[in-house]
Amino acid sequence: MEKPLAPWEVEYDLYEEIPPGHELIKELAAMISSYVELPDLADRLLALWVLHTYSIDWTRVNPLLYIYSPQQRCGKTTLLSVLSRLVNRPMQISGITAAALYRTVDKWRPTLLLDEADSYLKTKSESSEALRGIINSCWSLESAWKSVCVGKNHRVVAFPTFTPIAIAGIGRLEKTYATIADRSIIIQLERKLETKKLSRLSRDDDSNTLFDDLRSKCATWVKKHGEVIGGWQQPNARFLEEMDDRTRENYEVLLAISKTAMLPDSYLADAYRANKKLDEEENVDSLLLKDINDIFESMDKDFVPSGTIVARLEEREDRPWGTWSYGQPMTKHALARRLKNYGIAPSKKREGQHTVRGYYRDDNFKEKLKRYCQVDVEPTQTTQPSV
Repeated sequence: MEKPLAPWEVEYDLYEEIPPGHELIKELAAMISSYVELPDLADRLLALWVLHTYSIDWTRVNPLLYIYSPQQRCGKTTLLSVLSRLVNRPMQISGITAAALYRTVDKWRPTLLLDEADSYLKTKSESSEALRGIINSCWSLESAWKSVCVGKNHRVVAFPTFTPIAIAGIGRLEKTYATIADRSIIIQLERKLETKKLSRLSRDDDSNTLFDDLRSKCATWVKKHGEVIGGWQQPNARFLEEMDDRTRENYEVLLAISKTAMLPDSYLADAYRANKKLDEEENVDSLLLKDINDIFESMDKDFVPSGTIVARLEEREDRPWGTWSYGQPMTKHALARRLKNYGIAPSKKREGQHTVRGYYRDDNFKEKLKRYCQVDVEPTQTTQPSV
């Protein structure tokens, strides 16, 4: 008996009649949202990302997809399973090493659907660090390579890493692994209400036929329009001006597909803005700078000891500082490491008979606050006292 093909080895039937792009995208969005409770208009982002997995040969930027929820049973695995029935060459797995990832891409170039990422992607081990590095490299065609030595003669081999990747896990990535979040379209899921009725994902032949039909439509449409999608060099739309450079490049990929499908710019713009409202939790370093500035202002001082800062930060129940590292509060050393990236270092100051280390709200701090948090504070009029 012949061994059946794995999902990432299947070639899809192409139709003679090319489906209209705008109808295909709306059909994909409706199919996805029928199985999973999604944020407002997130089905549009997911539908466009599905088509991206078919058009990756015509793009130079590969936005990742990160799906997260505050806790389990919010539909992450279900959403990945739905995507596995729609994307190009799906490979749904619950763990992978860095070496396995780049060798998998080299052999099959699947769409990787990584579940339970919080269990192996967020750890501090060397293997997790290596895996994050490979995932980061997948984003840009220019840097999507991993060179390794192979065999007794240490022959150098370059493995490609440019492949679509969706990641699902509990909790956000920004705190420690902002580089992956920065390269991702981020979808936040919440547990559905008991009153909300959704379709159950079935494995019967009728259900598979519907998904197979959509896959064939995707493959047919992209085969016809792939070069057009790739021809959109930095597609222009007013809503892109609201984004930073990396986010803009992520959404330019989706916009090229949307424009090729003859959808109005508002179709993606509305989805981006709705998703942005849900995802407005700031970059953790920007949040830290703002919270430290609040401490300066609440104490009406321009110098605060490090110990006082971390104690005040820990009191913020709406912030991650109290459970910063594996449930433990942020320490003075952790604070110094975060601020060092911005050229902000602790200083010494004599208070009474003691010398304490802490931070000045000097012009350097205020400049970083303005640059990264858009908070404008009057320049310091006095100089720091010497120790």
